[in-house]
Amino acid sequence: MCLTANATPGKAPNDEATRDVVIKDRRGRDLLKTGALQNAILNSTGFASIATDERGVVQIFNAGAKRMLGYTGAEVVNKLTPADFSDPAELIERATALSREFATTVAPGFEALVFKASRDLEDQYDLTCIRKDGSRFPAAVFVTALHDPKGVIIGYLLTTIDNTARTTKPASDKPEVAFQPQAAGGAARRRLLYVEDRPESVRLVEQIVARRTDVLLLCAANVNLGIELARAEQPEVIFMNIDLPGIGAIQLMQLLRADPATRNAPILALSANAAPDAVAKALEAGFFHYLTRPMKAELFMEALGDALEFAARERAEQNDLPKRAAHSH
Repeated sequence: MCLTANATPGKAPNDEATRDVVIKDRRGRDLLKTGALQNAILNSTGFASIATDERGVVQIFNAGAKRMLGYTGAEVVNKLTPADFSDPAELIERATALSREFATTVAPGFEALVFKASRDLEDQYDLTCIRKDGSRFPAAVFVTALHDPKGVIIGYLLTTIDNTARTTKPASDKPEVAFQPQAAGGAARRRLLYVEDRPESVRLVEQIVARRTDVLLLCAANVNLGIELARAEQPEVIFMNIDLPGIGAIQLMQLLRADPATRNAPILALSANAAPDAVAKALEAGFFHYLTRPMKAELFMEALGDALEFAARERAEQNDLPKRAAHSH
């Protein structure tokens, strides 16, 4: 028997709903102070997460940061700032550009790395990072300001992804298209990105999506490729196995929401864990729907339909913004 829980905002599904859970229309909340996110930050090796105090001194240096930069926690925590791992010339360039943009003086150090985030503005950029051994690698950096309950900034979280593979990949490489149906009437197909490492699950989703002639299915076999394809293809909907190794689901959601290319895409979660607390955490992280294994085709089609409809509304609103701005003048 299938059990479905339609959660209301701010509430977790009933305890009885332990299978085939579908949660609709939920948006992200800040989980930076929860134990779940703290554990994800400390244990993730998929990318570097560095938390600082308000002065920029490192307070948390996760496993991914240690692997990526070659330092131990003892060498960094309470001693260095993220500027110590950054190309000095690029810090000067960034500080100069920010000073010009905001008509103020921005110092070419830690301030340049968090200047926009310190003003609660979206802050992400490319940067060359320097390892302990002096070697360099290109990175994408996402910055979030950390606030206390009164709204005062108490530090910053810098999440860094190694972009080496992305920048060295041949230009001829293209995203893997797992299934490419023809849309009825020649209409443009809407893109669904499925992040999954289990071939049998990919085949199942291919068969289900074949019912939708207006949907193009793209597949990524790991989280890093999923992030890359999400940025490059800007799919209307993202469907992901949140039990994949590497980056945690909450941190991945944070990364996708920080990127303008994927910020508004509804993300469907798939997991073997149907426990109410796991569902609640996923909802709070911002997942649009939550489905559990073994996945039922009808529930997935319902979730996909809701997500595509939501994505269409979001994109229509975004397309209307320039027109509204023009009419206002």
